[in-house]
Amino acid sequence: MAQIKVTLDVTGFYFSETIEGEDTDLKTVKDVMVAVVKKTAGTDREFTFKSLFTGKGEFCSKIQINYKKAPSSRQLIDKNGDGVFTPFPERLEAGIYGYDDENPTITNPQLAWQYYIVGENGTGALRSGEIGGKRTVVPFSDSNRDPAQGGVVLATKDVITWRLVAICGEPTTRTASSSGGVLEALMRSAGASASSEPVAKTPIKYRAMMDNR
Repeated sequence: MAQIKVTLDVTGFYFSETIEGEDTDLKTVKDVMVAVVKKTAGTDREFTFKSLFTGKGEFCSKIQINYKKAPSSRQLIDKNGDGVFTPFPERLEAGIYGYDDENPTITNPQLAWQYYIVGENGTGALRSGEIGGKRTVVPFSDSNRDPAQGGVVLATKDVITWRLVAICGEPTTRTASSSGGVLEALMRSAGASASSEPVAKTPIKYRAMMDNR
């Protein structure tokens, strides 16, 4: 057994928390998140999450932070070009910051939770594997699987970052070259409107995945 220190970040939600514990207790991304839930319970910023399925096929579908005091952004911007950097957004409010991809507000593209792991307090190399040169989709409850299968054994100074990514499951606008183009072409020949129409929004479920870029 060895003591490790791992940081959990949630991009765009102004949240970062570092956890220390035995490597036998912090084996997976989910283990770290459970520890963060316990550590922040009853504080001014309570972290919670929800998952789908169970066991090694379990995926994170919701992350939420309840800020009882206004959070502050760690991102700085030189908005006037004068070399003076200020937080962006400059002012935030207290409240619940969260997203549940089981009940998406956007259906195409759909937002999905995705995590990646970087070593050396976020300044090191991306610590995630590939299979045949392609990214692997690894459930957060099984993130320590065999590295040959895209897994990562957590080590001290690792940073786990969750972010929302947009995934298009179909065209956002049909064109003549897409599957809807044949109908459009026929409409043009019949003198009907040839303007592009937004694609009907069909819910497509994507699960949080590991980004193995």
